[in-house]
Amino acid sequence: MKIYIYLILLLFLAKCQSPNKKENVNTISKKKPIQKNEMVEDSIISFLLDKQTNPYFRSADYDFKNKVFSFINVKNSNFYIYEDSVNFIKTKLSLTGPNGLGNLMLVKHKYVSHDSILMYHANKLKLFLVNSKGKIKRKYSLRNKDLYAPYYSQITPIQTKGNSVFFPITRENHFFKMSANKSVLEVNLKDNSLKYHIKYPKVYDKKFWGSQFKYENSIALKGNTLHVLYPISDTVQTKNIKTGQEENYLAKSQYIDDFKYFREIETKEDLKNHDFIAEKNFSLSQSDHTAILYHDTLNLFFVINYLRPDLENVRKDYKIPDFSVAFFDEKFQKLGERNFKSKKYFHTLIFKHKKGLMIGRRDLYRKNENKLTFSIFEIKDTL
Repeated sequence: MKIYIYLILLLFLAKCQSPNKKENVNTISKKKPIQKNEMVEDSIISFLLDKQTNPYFRSADYDFKNKVFSFINVKNSNFYIYEDSVNFIKTKLSLTGPNGLGNLMLVKHKYVSHDSILMYHANKLKLFLVNSKGKIKRKYSLRNKDLYAPYYSQITPIQTKGNSVFFPITRENHFFKMSANKSVLEVNLKDNSLKYHIKYPKVYDKKFWGSQFKYENSIALKGNTLHVLYPISDTVQTKNIKTGQEENYLAKSQYIDDFKYFREIETKEDLKNHDFIAEKNFSLSQSDHTAILYHDTLNLFFVINYLRPDLENVRKDYKIPDFSVAFFDEKFQKLGERNFKSKKYFHTLIFKHKKGLMIGRRDLYRKNENKLTFSIFEIKDTL
């Protein structure tokens, strides 16, 4: 009798400790992957802001090697250069005339040195070489017969190497067969010649993925090798600009299961007559890869992913995404990934720092609007 009771008890305990298959799958899917490294907050750095400045920049840049933070203030048409957290140089930029840059809402910049600042006007398709006093030293035309549109933002910066400047490019209204189009423009600053690199992946073909930003790639440069990441693909395409050799790598986020397109398109006519509001809301509710950065000092790649709110929240006008940062070694072996909440961090203020990355603090700015604070994150071993 005792043996019989004992066997019944064992069966009962086994049943309690063995979840059914469905529960087991759900439990596994929620487990955090084992990470070789972690992004750890190391310290903070703050920049004193004047009364005319807020952190919602159209263009900002941080040169971590020279410790220079710079941005364009559209409200007062001034260009700010910080060499430390308190003192800055403020230069009035001309909108018209011999040094006129045009509408600063459409101007992005990259700081190279006080004597060499690249400023690009998206509508004019012009690249300006400007000094810290706002004087235009040289102009370059980026107009091309193929109607490619160069672009970049502060989170997807242009790349420079020697006399070459590299822009991510796209072509509007060419969505039917996107793989026929190139994704990178190289501008030679000596003779203003233009070259094109790396075609869009075929995953774009015969599908309409939504708003224009779903077609805007991000680029990174490691030595002579270009790396291109697209919003709706986990594949990083690479090309050695000297040898022409091309390779592909994976840069997947643990927070993005798959990518969904808005609709299929069989002909160019299918792009006409659709609901643009539905398209925009759909696009803002689908998570995507936003930027790829290469840190040459640490020999690491960082991939920034926008983790967007669901469609219901987008329709309620909550459109600001959370984000994650995944980091990889030079062969794209994944080392780790960290999630960031937009209530605490600015999703648009992410720059390379000598220790890793620096990310703007939205919560601290709300407490004190006289300064802009960044958290500095470094990569540490967990094993």
